[in-house]
Amino acid sequence: MIRWTKDKIKPILQPVFDALLDSSTRPPRQASPAQVAEQTMVEKAAAQIRSDPSFPARFWPCNPGQGACLVPRHPHALETDSIDNLPVPPRDLWAGYGASAEEYVVVSEKVFLTSQDVFLFVNR
Repeated sequence: MIRWTKDKIKPILQPVFDALLDSSTRPPRQASPAQVAEQTMVEKAAAQIRSDPSFPARFWPCNPGQGACLVPRHPHALETDSIDNLPVPPRDLWAGYGASAEEYVVVSEKVFLTSQDVFLFVNR
């Protein structure tokens, strides 16, 4: 079985796409300076996120070399906070957000609101 990679596919498809672009009657679209600056910022942010091992959305496989693993259910009921009576994750996943369930919820809410403010500022 042939393993298709970018290195194998690109030489095959590149001439086809080049011919399609050459035969097009539309002039090539030029990126505006603002689009170039935005793309540069996105690339820098993506590089920073990929290089930061503490970023929470990064994928860490259970066993290196495996694409997936089974995560057993938590063996006991989750702790709840007294504010909203909602379940909170186990303490070993709190990442220093608090010493009690209530403190964890308050700090998590502050982090969420700050993140939301950053996203809204960036996307205005």
